[in-house]
Amino acid sequence: MKTRLVVVVAALAAIMLPAAVARAERPRIAVMEVAGPKVAPDLRERVTHAVHEGLLASGADVVDGMPAAATGPGGAPCEGNGCVTAVAKATVSGFVVRGTLEVDGRTYELRLEMLDGKSGDLIDSREDRCEICTEGEALEMAGVSASALKVQAFKKRAAAAAPEPPPPAPKTILEATPPGAANVEASSRVVSGPKAETDEHKELGWIGVGVGAMAGLVSWRLFAIDGEGTCNDGANQCPHLYSTKGWGIATIVGGAAAIAAGVLVLTGKF
Repeated sequence: MKTRLVVVVAALAAIMLPAAVARAERPRIAVMEVAGPKVAPDLRERVTHAVHEGLLASGADVVDGMPAAATGPGGAPCEGNGCVTAVAKATVSGFVVRGTLEVDGRTYELRLEMLDGKSGDLIDSREDRCEICTEGEALEMAGVSASALKVQAFKKRAAAAAPEPPPPAPKTILEATPPGAANVEASSRVVSGPKAETDEHKELGWIGVGVGAMAGLVSWRLFAIDGEGTCNDGANQCPHLYSTKGWGIATIVGGAAAIAAGVLVLTGKF
């Protein structure tokens, strides 16, 4: 019996969990009645409903049935952070949307604000104007404005919360002495930025020239010991002789190619 009960509970949890997660990802927003001293109450109510629908369309969890105190004591405008946080607490919302509507003939001006439910601070705002419009067009404007405000406000919050990208890692390159030096010594240094790219390109050219010079010294030595004995007791006592002429030729050819490539890089032709 207990095993069967556990299976049933687990099945219910598996069904309800995705819905709960999806709901948690939708920000809960309380919509206050749109203010407008010179606007008829029925129009303000319809504009408030249009804002509500616009937020729903943008993926928000909008609070239904705002309490009467949402507009302040006695129906007065809700001003100040304390009133905003009280609305958010009463509706268990993380955010509050407040708006103001002005009508002049057939011109409708709407200002919407997205407020932080915990602090009452302004997150973002948006103003839209519809000239020579019908009431239906004004309501459509209100819905689009609310949807756009939600998108831009949460994009702004995400950008503010995102960590700053780390600075670019410095590059380590090899630096060789100019050709003609007795020894080719390599050292490392840290560089960055556009100038570093140019310096790195030139230094690669010097490396090619330096490698070619070193190859010349090595090939000269290989030619010098070709045919000599492998010991110091004289040729008669050393039946094995060095045969390095082929290696010397290969080395001098490779060195010449390295010098040529280095010169092309230094002159900007490669």
